[in-house]
Amino acid sequence: MFTYLSLYNISDSNFRFWQPLTSMFLHGGLFHILCNMLVLWSFGNPIEQTIGTKKFLQLYFLSGLVSAIFWMFLGTGPAVGASGALCGLMSAFLFIAPESEVLLFFIIPIKIKNAIYGFAVFSLVFGLLSLLNPSYGFGIGHFAHLGGLIGGYLIAYYWKTKNLIASFY
Repeated sequence: MFTYLSLYNISDSNFRFWQPLTSMFLHGGLFHILCNMLVLWSFGNPIEQTIGTKKFLQLYFLSGLVSAIFWMFLGTGPAVGASGALCGLMSAFLFIAPESEVLLFFIIPIKIKNAIYGFAVFSLVFGLLSLLNPSYGFGIGHFAHLGGLIGGYLIAYYWKTKNLIASFY
């Protein structure tokens, strides 16, 4: 079941056309799903309150699909989880409250824009390293995260420039 529903690189013999969607509903264990739910709890409500439920769901699933496209062409091995879609929510948050602060590792106060840009650089560096040797990726879908960040950012940017959503505060 895991093999059929996880997402694989498009050149992998295990790749199936439904995997970009089904992989968003699987997780690699309790810690993985807990981390994802923490991100959803932290960013989901303020974004949904700002853009509405319909656009929230569009943002979530489109970010997840962009994330899947990145993995389909750059990733190695199976990918599971909602992390890419959640990364899209995180980057859309840049349009809502870029100057707000979060606690990095629950200790260090940092502006959300710096945390998200730092996470993007981290994902890019380790994603590129994983192209040299998949073990350098530490079993994390860095390209999936990067795809979600880019997808969410572009979607929110488009909506903002076209006045398709209420003004952000």
